[in-house]
Amino acid sequence: MPSAPNPGRVVGLMMLAQAACGALMLGVLLKPALAAPGFLVNAAPHSLQVALAALVGLAGGALSLGVVVVAWPVLRSAARASALWLFALGVAGLALAAVENVGLLAMVSLSQDYLEAGADAAPQYDIAAGVVRSLRYWAHYMKLMFGVAGVGLLLATLLRHALLPRALAAVALAAVAMQLVVVTLPVFGWKMQFALLAPAGVMYLAVALWLVVRGFSAPAAAAP
Repeated sequence: MPSAPNPGRVVGLMMLAQAACGALMLGVLLKPALAAPGFLVNAAPHSLQVALAALVGLAGGALSLGVVVVAWPVLRSAARASALWLFALGVAGLALAAVENVGLLAMVSLSQDYLEAGADAAPQYDIAAGVVRSLRYWAHYMKLMFGVAGVGLLLATLLRHALLPRALAAVALAAVAMQLVVVTLPVFGWKMQFALLAPAGVMYLAVALWLVVRGFSAPAAAAP
């Protein structure tokens, strides 16, 4: 009988798809709506792009949880507690992605109301715009924090149980640990240094490509 497909290859493909979702959402679809002079003016004329961005964002959150689901048989046999924590982080990340994208759609609705009311009503919309913007902003950063924590735990599990080459997993884990610090900075009122996110992005892609080509290494012994 043919051997079962290595779930690591599917995980790698899902990781690449998740990265593509993030790049498409933030780098392409949302740019026109969030450009100057701001979403109150731009979101309504670009409502289709924002709606697509919301769907892509939800797909990215679902893929994050899907990685855990696909890898579950291997993770459960190697480290049951880590597998459960990864599942919990994936569920939380998907929920936060939903909140973030509700915020995006609320931005479109507010923009439509603003444009219908005319420029004279602008002062009445400033407070509402700030609330909606902050809701989406903080949901986005909370989602990032949970997502990065999940990636870090996944890499730590793969490293501990030799499901990835140890050197690759260790370097990737160090880069993700730095990323977690960086994405947490806004919570304390500090600006996020985007240049410091590059190592984690590179290593995330490196791990994903390795998994696509090689899959997981031989499963570790069952956890006690």
